Amino acid sequence: MTPLAPETLTELADQVEAQLAELRRVGADAALARTKGAEPSGQPDDAAQRAVVERAAGESFAAFWEKFRGKLRDDLCLEGGYLQGQWQKWQDLSAKDTVERSYFWLAALGIAGSALNPAAIAISVIVLNTLTSIGIKAICDDCGKSN
Repeated sequence: MTPLAPETLTELADQVEAQLAELRRVGADAALARTKGAEPSGQPDDAAQRAVVERAAGESFAAFWEKFRGKLRDDLCLEGGYLQGQWQKWQDLSAKDTVERSYFWLAALGIAGSALNPAAIAISVIVLNTLTSIGIKAICDDCGKSN
């Protein structure tokens, strides 16, 4: 796998930030419209990103997410993981770091070619939106159990 060029990494991270901003705007609009009795879904609104991942992976998002989540937990949930160090320090992840690690794990899981960059953007949006909307527990809740 060829590492991402710095300018490509910046471009992909900018796209992640733009998509996250749109999801947050849509989420804020939906929250304003929600009635008092309505229950939030507990799921970040990331249908477009899920569709990109499904096309790239050639399987359902749920099936792919289970494989990707195992790799993500190595980085995010386990001591010594690259993203875990950033999370412990800042309680946040940068779009660049998330894209870079997502790109690596997606390639390791067999996504390649023209599908890799859009999939890295999409999965990074899903990861970051999950962390900000639901929290790290949504990804790491059963970490340490067999994958």
